[in-house]
Amino acid sequence: RKAALSAVSTYLESSISMDDHLSEIVACLVSSVPLCSGRDLALAADVLATLVEQHDIPADQVVGILESFGARINNLPLRRRKVGFSAPLMEAFETCLQKHGSQLFPRCQWVLDHSLVFSQEWIKSCDSSPLATHIYSSKEKQEEENVTASINLLAACVKSLQLDFLKSVSGDFLRSVCAHACSSEGAIQVSGLAFLGDCLSSLPSVIAPIEEQALDWSVGVLPDGGSSAAVNNACWSIGEFCEYGTRDIVAGRSQTLADFCVRVFRARPSNETRKTLAVTWARLALLAPQTTMPLMPVVFDEWLKCIRGSAVDDVYAAVYRVLLRVVVENSVLLKHSPMSMVCFLEVSCDVLRCGQEHESLRSDWRSFLKAIWGDGQGAWCQLVESLPPETRAILQLGVG
Repeated sequence: RKAALSAVSTYLESSISMDDHLSEIVACLVSSVPLCSGRDLALAADVLATLVEQHDIPADQVVGILESFGARINNLPLRRRKVGFSAPLMEAFETCLQKHGSQLFPRCQWVLDHSLVFSQEWIKSCDSSPLATHIYSSKEKQEEENVTASINLLAACVKSLQLDFLKSVSGDFLRSVCAHACSSEGAIQVSGLAFLGDCLSSLPSVIAPIEEQALDWSVGVLPDGGSSAAVNNACWSIGEFCEYGTRDIVAGRSQTLADFCVRVFRARPSNETRKTLAVTWARLALLAPQTTMPLMPVVFDEWLKCIRGSAVDDVYAAVYRVLLRVVVENSVLLKHSPMSMVCFLEVSCDVLRCGQEHESLRSDWRSFLKAIWGDGQGAWCQLVESLPPETRAILQLGVG
């Protein structure tokens, strides 16, 4: 059975097309699960996750497979059930949830109930000892993986089920998970910050009572000392605060948030964090221009670097529109950072090259560039003339 599951997993992860054999793979999985040992269930869960992620498996078949997992786990000796129900199965259910959402309930409610046990036990251990917030950093890695997977599954439920999820868990419990996880370290903190962001976008009422404290969790991550993933998720959660948090509270903390972002800009973040930071800074600039505008000369070059060379998608377009507004409203950039403005105009060529799906964005740029050209003798015209001929030609084509 283990060899068969390993072979199926290898084939699924290869480039070989399995479309003609999906029914056989599903049948193999369903027949194997009832005979799996506790540890082999983790391999079967990996197969399920890959299968659902890469192929359109109907919800009723997915539910049937998950029910076979439940039946097998319940037949294991009590001391072995925690081995059978572990991180791989929670991760597989998270994948299934992303594809099928509420269609998995109520028949698969048992997966969520089992998952909650890991979070509940961890919170109890944290509350029982001042050192327990980091309890799994010195214990078996599997324990940390189980708690992390449990938090990630909670986040998936928040995104997929939203208000309906509060029928299964209380807001107090979700707040407690956020508090303990964001104040932890390692993988648990990374998942906690992501969970905080998901709660802000999907269930803001859950975070509202602790919003001030939750902001401290995000800016408490060390930009030049924390893990790359933690810094990325802290930046992302700050962006979610700007978008979905209580406006007066977040605006009132804008200087602290801006200072944190500046520190991240200067800390040479990873490519993933740079993209996240570009969006977060744009959101903060819209929310609190009086705070961010004075800092633009300091971070503008780094902000451009964060988005330069990226594909022009919806997120990129949103950031560019804020960039346009910042340049229009912040003439000091032109006066003190002419080379930044040259880079800005060169980057705009990416927008002018993009396809018809972003025609509205191209239209915004055409209006902006026509205003530049209309200046005639102004500094903008001089900048444009200093550009390479190919770049000038693209800008001129964009003006029409």
